Amino acid sequence: MNKRRLDAEEIERLLELSELGSTVTELCQEFGISPATCFRIKARYSGLDPDCLRRMLALEDELKAAIRERRRLERDLDAIQGLLRKLLPGPDAKEPAVAHLVLSGGLSERRACELVGLHRSTIRYRQLARRARSPRRGRSAQGGDRTALERLRSGWFPASSTGTALDASKRVGE
Repeated sequence: MNKRRLDAEEIERLLELSELGSTVTELCQEFGISPATCFRIKARYSGLDPDCLRRMLALEDELKAAIRERRRLERDLDAIQGLLRKLLPGPDAKEPAVAHLVLSGGLSERRACELVGLHRSTIRYRQLARRARSPRRGRSAQGGDRTALERLRSGWFPASSTGTALDASKRVGE
């Protein structure tokens, strides 16, 4: 049998005839549907007034359209991400793309990294490494304890269980 979509009036008529005592075979022949479809329609829509039935069918159609649109957008996103992965092969090329998406696109760093295909830790590590290599302006050379404290505060490395960074922070803060 061919697939056939019944509209609201036909479903109302089917339910009406079903309540009047028509058999499933008669209904299937009249509307050109299978018995399974007939039972499914009766189970889903029986007991609804005509206005609710029309509204429910309209909402189902809207939901199907939204699902189709979402699938289309997911395919587009996959295609664009595949293209980006080809055009931006390594982290050196992807990092400026992430910066551009964050600054001009208004995206979060997390979303920009996800779109470009770069792990966030790569960006974070490179930012911290750049900060560590940059010369300190107007400051004299500092000892290891002070540097360890600054790195601890900026998140360069977590406090270890051995307590070396914490001990350094205690000595400097005294």
